[in-house]
Amino acid sequence: MEGSFHSSTIAKVRASLIGYITRVSYQGAQPPCFGGQMTVLQETLPWRIQYERFAGTLPNITRIDISIIGASLRASLNLLGATCLGRSTAESPVRAELDVVAGRVTNIRLNNENAGIPLTGGLACTISPGHVAGNGRPTTGIVVTLI
Repeated sequence: MEGSFHSSTIAKVRASLIGYITRVSYQGAQPPCFGGQMTVLQETLPWRIQYERFAGTLPNITRIDISIIGASLRASLNLLGATCLGRSTAESPVRAELDVVAGRVTNIRLNNENAGIPLTGGLACTISPGHVAGNGRPTTGIVVTLI
């Protein structure tokens, strides 16, 4: 994922817009979907990044939780012969955790295991919501200050 934050200073206001994701690609070693394929719907970019909360005691922040709104994908489930569409919303966002060490983001973890993204496309798609997970490191330094 590539994107930008609007500012290096984030006000602690839940659901405030703090940036955009402008490019997404998948480079995994194995298919991300059990028995199928996933495609990121590039035409839905940019996706919104919203601040949710932080962990730690100011000024020593250890984690920032964000939501990604508008993340869209198509999953082709070969075993069921179904094609499902999913799009994260404010009510069902993709959740991410930014690990912070000494004011720098060191790891980004997508974690949507406890909440899912609604899927459409037929009965096979509505059985279970879509879940997103993964880890990554920023390729450029991200320094974050909360006020």
